[in-house]
Amino acid sequence: MISLYDGGVYLVNGTSLIPESDPAKVEAMTGKAADKKEAKKGTIAYSILSAHNTADNMEHLKLRFDAMASHDITFVGIVQTAKDEAAQEMQRAKEALRDQVAQLAIAGAEQILKREVNADIHKDMLDQLKAKL
Repeated sequence: MISLYDGGVYLVNGTSLIPESDPAKVEAMTGKAADKKEAKKGTIAYSILSAHNTADNMEHLKLRFDAMASHDITFVGIVQTAKDEAAQEMQRAKEALRDQVAQLAIAGAEQILKREVNADIHKDMLDQLKAKL
């Protein structure tokens, strides 16, 4: 289920989302007052930016992109390779399915005609049938 919130939320104990409009609930669950500035420091984005910041503070970032970009490029490469492999596997599966359907069509035609359909003699017809599938 997806819930939409007006404004931000606090993730408490890694399991509960509390709207920023309900700071009393955050305090009741954590024993600490809800502090948006401190909560930012607990985010994944903050930890990545902090690790690559060459400045003395987080208000005026000076980021090293070389280290960040190499991870992004590697990730994008992995995802693209997976997509390509999935597309190739899908194409192989479609071709195998077409062959199976064509074989079923031949078996059905044989039953209707009560004689064998010769694949060599009827190759063009069978290729046209596969292409239509």
